[in-house]
Amino acid sequence: MEPVDCRGDCYNPEMTQQPDQSGFLFHLARQLEELEFPYMLTGGFALFYYSEPRFTNDIDIVIDLLEPQVDSLLALFPACEGWYSSREAALEAVAHGRMFNVIHASTGIKIDFAVLKANELEREKFRRRLRRESGDEVIWIISPEDLLLSKLAWGAPSQSAKQASDVRALIRDVKDLDWNYVNDRAKRSGLDGWLERIRAV
Repeated sequence: MEPVDCRGDCYNPEMTQQPDQSGFLFHLARQLEELEFPYMLTGGFALFYYSEPRFTNDIDIVIDLLEPQVDSLLALFPACEGWYSSREAALEAVAHGRMFNVIHASTGIKIDFAVLKANELEREKFRRRLRRESGDEVIWIISPEDLLLSKLAWGAPSQSAKQASDVRALIRDVKDLDWNYVNDRAKRSGLDGWLERIRAV
């Protein structure tokens, strides 16, 4: 674990209990906005926004991050508040367009940061992210079409029943999906056959 300089008392008593996950997520979104780090929420929490709730401690964030910004990001998760992070893993993820995570020991919260990849399909998803508001809170979230496509890609190698179920939930609950976009990108990615099989069930 990389040490973080914690001058003074940075202990946060709220992080010793199981936190309100949505409250923590909005807190994280505010911090990323303040640092001007472009990001979007994806994964299970994005599915919860569009469709059905699912318990998860994992927060999945796609982030457009450069090497000089790594230290500023990791400073949001100090060891003296119970966070584990690896600067080496973060730098490697930035260099190769991979994923790294930060974990909070006592609450089990895990944030998976997926560094935005250079390929055009992934960057198109990022450009299509949506700004959503809840009261005074703001968060950037993957579009429902791109979440569906992501779940197809994640589930295709193993024909995952879980990812297939999530795709069906999005199809059921998001009434205005842009099917021209979904079908075109699924075909370009070689996922059209699996999408057809999922829809046929």
